[in-house]
Amino acid sequence: MSSDSALYLRRRAQREIRLVEPNQGGRLRVVLAYPNTYAVGMSNLGMHTLYRLFNDHPDVCCERSFLPDKHEIEEYQRRGTPLMTVESQRPVSDADVIAFSASFENDYVNVVRMLILANLPTRNAERDATHPIVIMGGATVSINPEPVAPFIDLCCVGEGEGLVRPLIESILGQANSKKTGNSCGQLTDSDLPTRAALLQSLAASPGFYVPSLYEPRYDQAETSDYPTFAGLTPQDGAPPCVTKVRAVFEGPETVASTSILTPETEFGDRAMIEVARGCTKGCRYCWVGYNILPFRVHKVDDVLAAAERWLPTTQRVGLVATALLDHPDIEAIASSLRERGLQVFSPSLIISTLREPLLRCVVESGQRSITIAPEAGSDRMRELIMKKITNEEILEKTRMIFRAGVLNLKNYVIIGLPGETEADLQDLVSLCTAMREIMIEESRDRGRIGTITLSVNCLIPKPATPFQWAKQIRPSEYAAKLRWLRRSLAKVPNVVIEAMSPRSAEIQALTSRGDRRVGDLLELWAETGSWRQAVRTWEERGGSVDHFAFRALKPNDPLPWGHLRTGASSAALGNQWNKAVGGNVDAAA
Repeated sequence: MSSDSALYLRRRAQREIRLVEPNQGGRLRVVLAYPNTYAVGMSNLGMHTLYRLFNDHPDVCCERSFLPDKHEIEEYQRRGTPLMTVESQRPVSDADVIAFSASFENDYVNVVRMLILANLPTRNAERDATHPIVIMGGATVSINPEPVAPFIDLCCVGEGEGLVRPLIESILGQANSKKTGNSCGQLTDSDLPTRAALLQSLAASPGFYVPSLYEPRYDQAETSDYPTFAGLTPQDGAPPCVTKVRAVFEGPETVASTSILTPETEFGDRAMIEVARGCTKGCRYCWVGYNILPFRVHKVDDVLAAAERWLPTTQRVGLVATALLDHPDIEAIASSLRERGLQVFSPSLIISTLREPLLRCVVESGQRSITIAPEAGSDRMRELIMKKITNEEILEKTRMIFRAGVLNLKNYVIIGLPGETEADLQDLVSLCTAMREIMIEESRDRGRIGTITLSVNCLIPKPATPFQWAKQIRPSEYAAKLRWLRRSLAKVPNVVIEAMSPRSAEIQALTSRGDRRVGDLLELWAETGSWRQAVRTWEERGGSVDHFAFRALKPNDPLPWGHLRTGASSAALGNQWNKAVGGNVDAAA
């Protein structure tokens, strides 16, 4: 073990303030792994929640591991040091279970990288009883785990609160039927259930998908040289479909909230608390409204109890929800927190439901930047994606925001929507310009002008959404649209553009709608460190970027995620798709 790497992790752990501590006497050793750096992973509320859920079990010791920073990776590779945990600096490979939590498709390659750094075989077929069981869960893999299926033993489909305890009980239950552990109470290799028996047992339960028990089928398409996905055949009694597991919101212990404060994250000085889950809006490009069902809220007292756990360590609380203002008691929550002397923040707000009381509360707490998501510059495009707000209403809300004392406004927008024209982009420029004019008018008395930020993203057709059948525009077209926007806004003061890169758009397209064959590309990328080199090699071996990323799908095409039951039915999604494009796939492409 490298003393430098271990010392670095030890110092990192010493800077943390924890509400949760791992039980070092736990019989089952779990490593909760986030496939990105520590700063990114510790900003993820799901990571905090899973850490608490695992360590709440008296028989579990759960520690964390992250993708090392660039300079750390060089140190690991130079010394041949295995990937270690933050808490005890033990090798990750010593765990019984490695549980990856992924929120973004672009992090899939880091799952492979971390397995390599841990000196573990990357493929599930290459691991045996001497290796940890590799599990993966999270938002993106719950709707399409196939690109990472070659690397994981088990995929958790659904919400962690409903999956962690059944997982632990299944492992420990089978272990207890064999032995009771060694003299220290910790499970030995002989105590643990066989990999095959455990996976077979879990596959029969809702929310657990075992990729090795499903054989993919491919057909040679008449119009393409690349075989198309034809379905998955269950093996050894595995169920034909896997149903998502949902959490039950009841009591303060079910509120997802910060477990650890660390100065190495963007919100390191505040406790983040989830007040609601899901979304009522149904925007056709977004997976949340069609998969995180039903929309659920936490009771006021439960949210307040979660916040009070951090007193007096911090006086700053961040309220988290996709549709925060749809909570019927959100103003009561915010005002109650303020009455307790807490500062209240909310990083992102849905503009259509934005109201003055909450806005006033966050501004009084010191928040000077607000993020909203108009998503498009024209009413026509917003109607297409079912974003129910007009430009006129957006500008009214913009005035409310700046009049309340907000300094900076960030706008999330999507380009590359079906049927988008230059006129729609011009409307986006006009909308930004009008927002700036309002900012100038409302900021004049304060003598300080902020910034309008346009955060531009390419449409990524997501599984389990009405737009899952859409065709993504090519990187060259996306880059051209970006250049046009930059030129059009270059001379508008106080307006800046941030944008998803064309490469990132391509990667997300492949990993969002890909099947298991994309796993070969991820492995090449992890090994070479070069996306372009990996793509060249993969395509030389028969892979096809175009097949997964840049073609429209037909409504009756078999889908790699078709065996998962995560939310809205395929018929309901198809109905929304037809409403958007009138059934004309060519027009949508």
